[in-house]
Amino acid sequence: MSAFTALVLLLALSSYSTTSTSTPAQLSANDDSVLDIAAFNVRIFGANKATDQTTMDILVKIILRYDLILIQEIRDSSGTAIQTLLKTLNKELKVPGASYKMKLSPRLGRTASKEEYAYIFRSDLLTCIDSFTFNDHFDVFEREPYVVRFKSDLAAIKEFAVAGIHTSPRDATNEVSNLTKVYDAIQQKWRLDNVIIMGDFNAGCDFVKEWRAIGLAKDPRFYWIIDHSKDTTTGHSDCPYDRIVVAGRDLVKNVIPLSGDVFYFDHEHINDWTSISFVFL
Repeated sequence: MSAFTALVLLLALSSYSTTSTSTPAQLSANDDSVLDIAAFNVRIFGANKATDQTTMDILVKIILRYDLILIQEIRDSSGTAIQTLLKTLNKELKVPGASYKMKLSPRLGRTASKEEYAYIFRSDLLTCIDSFTFNDHFDVFEREPYVVRFKSDLAAIKEFAVAGIHTSPRDATNEVSNLTKVYDAIQQKWRLDNVIIMGDFNAGCDFVKEWRAIGLAKDPRFYWIIDHSKDTTTGHSDCPYDRIVVAGRDLVKNVIPLSGDVFYFDHEHINDWTSISFVFL
């Protein structure tokens, strides 16, 4: 089975009623009362996938479910693949007056095999007001987290930041633990508490075993939406690699309990995608 592990966060818009009796499952993608947020490791997204029509059709179908999505593992020095995806998304988006925009990170990584993060978002719902790449003085991260600050006049929380991360499996314990420093940097730079940290943490099974050593897990400021019981992988493994962690009183108190989940996308053409989700009031 292949799974598109979308780390999905639903933020309530001003029209959402807090007295709603809907279950997390009923608050699905494309609900007009919520803001759908996801993270997606596309696995070596470059020219080959961008020129494969079946793959692109599936990608577009998945991404159109969301108002904001973090795309990970873009490997394309020409920069054309992600632009092709964005153009196709806007062609297929059938919402009057709406369009997708993108905030793209620098190419990141210690080796010649660089990766980019891309935040693709609905410009009628969200505005990107700032961004930065974490200043990794001590070279902790294989690929430095990329942080974007968003504003929404429609959401219950008017401003929040998202920090995207794709860790190295070899050093996942150290990288995940040091994500507390990324949060500290966001607070210092923007005086902002409401932050989502999400992506492919590689946080499980053989890659992360000593949870007592993980600062992000011990620190009471952080609430883990996707816990250790979730399988966010494909095939026969059963590992919670992909995660969503939130911080900030307003953000945490509006997360619907038990709404974190994994979305499995099955297709014979795709064998290496996974996605996760949770619901935010």
